[in-house]
Amino acid sequence: MRHHLRRKRPKTKGKIEILHTVKERPKKADERSYLGEWGNDTLVVAGPMCLLVLADRAVRLLLAEESQHDSGSVSKAEVGLLQGRPLKTLTSG
Repeated sequence: MRHHLRRKRPKTKGKIEILHTVKERPKKADERSYLGEWGNDTLVVAGPMCLLVLADRAVRLLLAEESQHDSGSVSKAEVGLLQGRPLKTLTSG
């Protein structure tokens, strides 16, 4: 009886469409010659928190800070981590 109202779902796997490949990157992006080209990412951890990670590609410097998982808190954490450091670009991803 416990299966009485259950419906069968189709067994399909979701597919992620690849928009850009590494081969399509400009050659200049591989040089890592400019200080201040930062990339950022957030990792969701337990509860309402996240881990903000910033990486400078030229010197391979990683900065990390725990933050609330909302845009205002993450923005404040980014500003705090980047304060006093060269900033040319900031790429999310």
